[in-house]
Amino acid sequence: MNADGTDQKRLTTTIDENCSAPSFSADGAKIVYIRSPEPESDSNEIWIMNSDGAGKRRLFAPGNTRQNISKRAWNKNNKIIFTRTYPNGVQESVAPDLWIINSDGSGATPLLESFAYSYNSPVWNKQGNKIALNMGTISAGKSTMDTNIYFFSFD
Repeated sequence: MNADGTDQKRLTTTIDENCSAPSFSADGAKIVYIRSPEPESDSNEIWIMNSDGAGKRRLFAPGNTRQNISKRAWNKNNKIIFTRTYPNGVQESVAPDLWIINSDGSGATPLLESFAYSYNSPVWNKQGNKIALNMGTISAGKSTMDTNIYFFSFD
């Protein structure tokens, strides 16, 4: 839409179920987002579409886990970062891990997994070679987010 709110274009509908957490590709041609059968579902999928809403397709459907796409989740080399959380009873901890996937849906891989730390709000730098995120500690199986921000280089 325009800055004044005119010329709005809806990209998803109720047929698409619940869609959230959009993030543009580095070139602005694609949007990656979360799709789930209901809001706050313990099972959701990562989808991609053209920036005009066409060409919707599923990238990652891991089953009983919850993914979250952050702003600036997509770097210029077509790598997408996201956090992944397991519902209670599926894993030892329900803290988010940091994952990466290629924009074609291949190579879904954990970057940071830990039962002692919780990783949230990851973002790429403009060059797409560093990731900054919020890291909290886990105590008695619960995330206690502190205000510490960390970054690491990514090749």
